[in-house]
This record gives sequence, C-alpha cells and structure tokens, in this order.
Amino acid sequence: EYMKTSPWTPGKMLSYKRTWMAGFSLGVMELLSLGIMTNFFARLSSIGYQPGEIIGMLAIAGIAACFGSPLCGVLDAKVGPKRAIIITFGIGVVSLILNRACIYLSLPFLALMLGGASNYLVSFTSTVWGRYDFPLAYKVLKPIVAAIGAIGVSLVAIIGEASSYATAYAVLAVLAVVAAVVMAVTKD
Repeated sequence: EYMKTSPWTPGKMLSYKRTWMAGFSLGVMELLSLGIMTNFFARLSSIGYQPGEIIGMLAIAGIAACFGSPLCGVLDAKVGPKRAIIITFGIGVVSLILNRACIYLSLPFLALMLGGASNYLVSFTSTVWGRYDFPLAYKVLKPIVAAIGAIGVSLVAIIGEASSYATAYAVLAVLAVVAAVVMAVTKD
C-alpha cells in the first residue's frame, strides 16, 4: 500500500542532493576497488615484481577479501553505514600509503576495503530510503555508482602510464579523502 503513496520517483531521486552525494562517495569506493585491482599487475610489474610473486599477492588479497566483506558487515552493523563507509575509506587510504612503502603490508588493508566496497551501497540505501523505497532508490543510485566506479580502470592506467602508478595511487588517496568528507556531510 505504501508504494502507491511513496513520495519518491526517479525524477525526484535525481533532483535530490543526497542521491548525488551518496552516489559520488560510494562510486569513488568502487573506483578505488576497480582502479587498484585492474591495474595491480601493471603497477607491480612496473616496480620490478615478477609475475609469480604478483599472482601470489593477488591470491593473498583475494583470500583476505573473503574476510573483509563480513568484517565490514559487522562494522556496518556496529556503527552504521555512514561511519563504516568513512572508516573503510580510511582503510583504503592506509592501503594506498602502505602500498608505496611495503606492498605486503598493504594487502590486508586492501582486502578489507575490497570486501567492504560492495556492501555499502545496499546498506546505505536501505538505511536512508527504507525497505519500501529501497528498490527505486537502488535503481537510481546503482548506475551513478557504477559509472563513477568504471572510471577507476582508465584513471589509474592513464595516470600510471603517463606519469607513474605512485602518482595514480596518490590521486586515488585524494579521491578517497574527498569522498569520505562528502559522506561525512551526507545526511543518513
């Protein structure tokens, strides 16, 4: 019955500032995940790691990410999606900084961020718009998040090849901080 009287329409969602703020912030988290993982091999090859060792690092990150998702889910349940997103951005920044100094130390942080990235769109959307308006809100937010996230693949590759992957990771860290600030000021 509520669905017949819901104030939300796709047009209203798209004109709502919170939609764009959440879409940007969550999109940047996806951008980080896609940008890092799709360029992982190229980045590590560029600094002298051999293919076998890189594959081993990917395996470590992949296995650890299996724990990252439930851990971020617990964090989300404990502190709420907005705070969990901000904390996960912090974890992502730590991973990017450690990646410049010691790749192996960065892997658990990377895995946590990767595991959490996919959880938060659903969690934040259901918290803000509720279970009845969730289907519409998700249908509007998901393409925004995906479009921003898809930029990560090219962004890291272009900066990595034109300048360096260290510069690309610095850009990602700045984007993560900006997205965390945007999330911090987004009403939940």
